Amino acid sequence: MNFAEALKTQKLPISEVRKALAGSGLDCIGTANELKRRLAEHLLSTAVGGGSVASDAPTSNNSALFRSIDSCSGDYLKLLSLSGMELTMQSSVSAFKKAYLKLALTVHPDKNRGSSESKVAFQQLVSALERLSQPGGAVCSPPSPSQGPRKKVATAVERSNDGCVQHTILCPRCGMDWPRKELGLEDGAYNFFMGALKEYTCGRCACLFGCMTATHICPGCKKSFSYSPDQYHTRMGCGNGGCTRVFGFVQYSVSEKRLKEVRKSLVEAQEERLIRAEAKQRRDARSSQRLETTVSGMKGEGDSEKLFIMELVDVCPRCGEVVLEEGSDVRIAHLKGCVDKAVHAVYAKRLAERQQSLSLKDEKAARSSDTMALASWVAGGRVVGTLWTLPRGALTTLCRDAGLLCRDEDSRVDLVRRFSTHCRTAAKGEVLLLEDSPTGTSGSSITASKSSALTDTAGIAVLEDYELPKNFHSLTAEQLASVCAALGLPGEEKDGKSTLIKNLTSARYKGREEEVGMLTLEGGGSKRGRIKYEREEKEEEEAYVDE
Repeated sequence: MNFAEALKTQKLPISEVRKALAGSGLDCIGTANELKRRLAEHLLSTAVGGGSVASDAPTSNNSALFRSIDSCSGDYLKLLSLSGMELTMQSSVSAFKKAYLKLALTVHPDKNRGSSESKVAFQQLVSALERLSQPGGAVCSPPSPSQGPRKKVATAVERSNDGCVQHTILCPRCGMDWPRKELGLEDGAYNFFMGALKEYTCGRCACLFGCMTATHICPGCKKSFSYSPDQYHTRMGCGNGGCTRVFGFVQYSVSEKRLKEVRKSLVEAQEERLIRAEAKQRRDARSSQRLETTVSGMKGEGDSEKLFIMELVDVCPRCGEVVLEEGSDVRIAHLKGCVDKAVHAVYAKRLAERQQSLSLKDEKAARSSDTMALASWVAGGRVVGTLWTLPRGALTTLCRDAGLLCRDEDSRVDLVRRFSTHCRTAAKGEVLLLEDSPTGTSGSSITASKSSALTDTAGIAVLEDYELPKNFHSLTAEQLASVCAALGLPGEEKDGKSTLIKNLTSARYKGREEEVGMLTLEGGGSKRGRIKYEREEKEEEEAYVDE
């Protein structure tokens, strides 16, 4: 096999390349370019026929190189620097690949008769390249000097279960007890539910409910009692007359791996919840505007009657009777005959009670949503960069607890930027993890580790992928401005989506443009940048073949 035949591998179909690699006992997993390079390297190293024959044993220089590689175990940057190239943490991925190729041509097992030393050295070389070229990893995304290393905040609470029970929880709609064993829930589901981290679906009526909307039964008197998430780590009494039992809520052991999965799902769920809620608000606003346009010119107390006559509603605004017959004449005749004041008073009272019930229900749902969002943010590590996912009520609570100014005219962007600036300046927030004593009941707090609630002020360059929005382009200008405010980046809603996205992507990939060159076109980058990236890739391949 000569050099010219090795070049032919670049023109082979990828299926043939995989077959050739598998037949030679080599790894056949990777991109098309990686597989073709691997096959060409193998063909050149074997050098059957017209090429130079590889030595039967590692040379003394190779043995020294193997020892140097072994001494650099774990220090990936120093290991690849043995190639003679000057590498830093800010070097591009293409530079790491060139250094890897220079060393691989020397230490590859095929060049050293498969010696054990070469295999170990080559494996360390592969590990170094994989670690240094990992997209979004801590190695390829070093924090700027102003940010410092990322310090994640521990959120796990360690306490005993003395005097604690798993009490009865009922569905607020059908009264089915939760959680049942037949639902297949993990033990930790009780922790997540009581801590307002997750909502669960009833196995009978499919009602979605959380700890603040569920019905809680006291283990002593078997009557219902009110519950809030800040009572989960406390001992309390139910507050019902005649019941003297004081109890706590059991905390099941959950593995660290499972906690990480839950934290990730909390961030993603809260982002989806916020986007869905704000989309509903925009739809409701458009619907109200269309209705106002339809009934333009209608002023005063007769608006509801005019809507009834125009057949836009079927319920009589006076007595509540449903009229399904078509024609405005029928509606006018009904209104002329609807003169019973007593019936009107009864219907007006029923409307007021219904409106009050709906208002209380909406208020309770909003309070539950705010509490759940805040609990999810705390359990997720108090990452300041994810503040933009919190609803206005939760942001107001954070700002007021921190002693910051809150006004009714402040937008979500204002609140996010205000609290984010406070956290980055003070390096800590004011959100307490545990309550010192139960709310509204008598009892004592459960012994648990309690420390100042630090916040994770990591910048956008070192955040995990799940801690950032899934898709910048799917967000509104206000949401993008909130993201910028949470991350300490410039940008206001009036700047427009394109400018805000540019600010975010530039900060995220600063110093790593070549690494994400294939993504810049999808993220709104220029075509010229894509062409430049492809040209550099082609030059790299040609340089490799020349070697």
